[in-house]
Amino acid sequence: MKERKQELLDFYFQGRASDDEIAALEKRMLNDPDLRQQYLQQAMTETDLRSFALREERAVSYTHLTLPTKR
Repeated sequence: MKERKQELLDFYFQGRASDDEIAALEKRMLNDPDLRQQYLQQAMTETDLRSFALREERAVSYTHLTLPTKR
């Protein structure tokens, strides 16, 4: 049962969950405080990872900029 919960969360956050799986996840979260907590933790982790990736992407693009040389 615990593996199925994690699988539903993984599919949801990966954007691979079907409409039926999303509905099942939402229904289960209404009655399962542990699943709600897992969802919140995974949502925060996903947000942190996306934020970090965006910062890294910007840092890499800045390193490719060349400064004009003085003549």
